[in-house]
Amino acid sequence: EKTGRHLVIPDVKAPLSLDVSMSGAVINESAQEAEVQMRVYAEDGDLTREVNVSLSGGEKLPIVPGNNPFFSTPDEGWIDVEGIGNAELSGYQSLISSQSLEAMFALPVNEGRKIIPHVPPPEGWITRITLVNPNDEENRIVFHPSRAGGDREEDLIITLGPYEKREIEIQEWFGWHDGDPFFHSVVELQGQGPFVGYYTYALSTGLGDEASLPLLEDNDFRSELVLPHNPGGSGFWWTGVGIFNPTSYQLTVRAEPYNDQGERLDAAVSTLSLAPGGYDVMFVESLGGEWAPDISFVKFVVEEPGGVIGGFYLYGNKSGGKPITTLLSGANM
Repeated sequence: EKTGRHLVIPDVKAPLSLDVSMSGAVINESAQEAEVQMRVYAEDGDLTREVNVSLSGGEKLPIVPGNNPFFSTPDEGWIDVEGIGNAELSGYQSLISSQSLEAMFALPVNEGRKIIPHVPPPEGWITRITLVNPNDEENRIVFHPSRAGGDREEDLIITLGPYEKREIEIQEWFGWHDGDPFFHSVVELQGQGPFVGYYTYALSTGLGDEASLPLLEDNDFRSELVLPHNPGGSGFWWTGVGIFNPTSYQLTVRAEPYNDQGERLDAAVSTLSLAPGGYDVMFVESLGGEWAPDISFVKFVVEEPGGVIGGFYLYGNKSGGKPITTLLSGANM
């Protein structure tokens, strides 16, 4: 959960929506009272509602379309949340349909690059990016494969209008195959102004669940990351994990599996060699080999002093011992 004075709740549904319902909240994380201004925008950037509230220390304001003070909200809209003064705010949203529930924390508005950690080849997966421009002027955003260096041939450039929200599928643009020059390159996003966004994985068939995670930022990177849980030992679940190198130099990362007693499984320790801007993705089952059923959690440790990495993980279910995505969930590490 991240806090800030300026947040975006990226998804709002209309009241009594037939397919997906939305709920959420804004929370004053400070001890003192906070004045909060919220503006509800449609996808195209039109302002549809403005809400000003005073929240006491620790108070939570529920967001339920159709209820006070959000009587009317636009389908596929978003909410700009800004605190007046020094109060730190947080927030979240939940999207519920007959087949799934997807939750996400509110996204802090800030400068700097953002990273998509993995784009699968297009045959099996859709990789969708949702972006919001919380500015009163156009925002030019550049998608750039990090491993391309100064080569801008593969860049994708989009321009968002003032307060516009947009979804973009990028698997055909950045979903390279083994042997392509930029295979397993992270994709960096840079905007002329601040923006927020998240990435979503879904099956290209349109069947099954989806998983949405916030775009990663520089303050998300660490010298050690932890995959906190591996449910794969039951035989009913798979655990996928991606580790990437956001730096400009080669990194060696040690993958250290542990059992549920906190004991390191030394025989299953392995290393990853990550090129600048490169990543690796794997199933924990293949990472652990014959010890995979005993793995409870995994530490990923950078061997080079000062080196940092980023990562994410996904959980999915199996049918007949094979991975499927009837159920899919995950988080950034």
